[in-house]
Amino acid sequence: MPYTPPGGYLGRCALCHENNGMAEQRLLALYQDPARARLSLRDDLTPAYIRQVVRNGHASMPPMSRVEVPDTELNDIVAFLTSPKTREAAP
Repeated sequence: MPYTPPGGYLGRCALCHENNGMAEQRLLALYQDPARARLSLRDDLTPAYIRQVVRNGHASMPPMSRVEVPDTELNDIVAFLTSPKTREAAP
């Protein structure tokens, strides 16, 4: 059964990191591998790395404060991105 992404991922991440969004296109150009370009398909992201990038930004991604992404929402996003990849990419 596909894992449904949390609302925080759909509302804050998917626009750029799914469905040929800007970040997905940049990662595809970098890695030349669709499975590494789309965050919801990756299996190499650690909770610490995800939190670091969300809170401090990386490349063209801006940092996101606890006001923009509360810790509880970030925890749901981390759980989604680090869950077993027995699902299809986020819609």
